[in-house]
Amino acid sequence: MKRLKDNIGLNLISFYGYNAPNDNKRNSFVNDKSYTLFYDRQTKGVFKAETKNISTPKFLLLFLIGYPTMNIFPNDVIPYHHKLIFFSLCFMTLVLSMIVGNYFVLGLNKGLRRITLSQEEWKYYLEKGNKLYFIQIIFMTSLLLFAITCFILLYIYQSKWWLFGGIGASFIVGGGITIFTRTRYLLYKEKIGVNLNNGRK
Repeated sequence: MKRLKDNIGLNLISFYGYNAPNDNKRNSFVNDKSYTLFYDRQTKGVFKAETKNISTPKFLLLFLIGYPTMNIFPNDVIPYHHKLIFFSLCFMTLVLSMIVGNYFVLGLNKGLRRITLSQEEWKYYLEKGNKLYFIQIIFMTSLLLFAITCFILLYIYQSKWWLFGGIGASFIVGGGITIFTRTRYLLYKEKIGVNLNNGRK
């Protein structure tokens, strides 16, 4: 599947997500009837994408691959004795992990399409999404601070567990990085224009 931002130059900000009840938890983590609504900064339109079904066996396979990789990662390749190089690499790792996390989350969506909403529907979805806005800000900020703390503790204790903790937290922050944007804040304040009619007059 092509990434959500491919070809049409979309600059998508998620503002509402629906998690459908999952009656098949043994084989799937997410019901594929779940969906996310996005606001596009370029066209000022509203887009909808369904959530891909994430199978439990695939998730467990990723875990079984990741855990041994963490154990065999050589700790002595990290330049602890060169402070500037060390923290420069930590910063690059944090940023790269966030970028990968952002594209990973976008890749969990499918069937992106522009939709038409009434003014009432727009207000309903925006209000529902806005109720979680500050909770998301607090959660993601806490995770970002945790990631930074992990890299600092990595320098102090030189344990690769702190490295992977920092990478993991940065990865998750990347998945929700758009909540920190000015556009998402303006959506929260309802001070941004929106084209609800899918380009039709």
